[in-house]
Amino acid sequence: GRPTSLPSELDADLRKLLVAMREAGGVVNATTIRGCLLGLVNADLTKYGAYLKFEVTRSWLTSLYVRMKFSQRKATTSRPPVSIAAYEEIKLRYHFAIQKVVDKYDIPEELIITLDQTPTK
Repeated sequence: GRPTSLPSELDADLRKLLVAMREAGGVVNATTIRGCLLGLVNADLTKYGAYLKFEVTRSWLTSLYVRMKFSQRKATTSRPPVSIAAYEEIKLRYHFAIQKVVDKYDIPEELIITLDQTPTK
């Protein structure tokens, strides 16, 4: 097929990172893709510095989703509400898992952002 807009090594690293994020339960959307790409570029400015201003367009995102066999799913609240008890237990496990990673990699608190879209009763 056609060559990608990014160097093949950067494109492969981005795809590996996005697959790992999704497998870990993370959300992969345009915003997270932009952030991951910027992080990879900043991690090796001598090699990828020219891509600091790379424009992540809708068509490029669509191409990436197709190449990765990902689908663009809209967030929904059509699932039934979760009971408060179940939600609290899941939330506790989730926060424990985050704390393990924070401790392991010494991540500063100001870099931690969590969002929740769980409908509750």
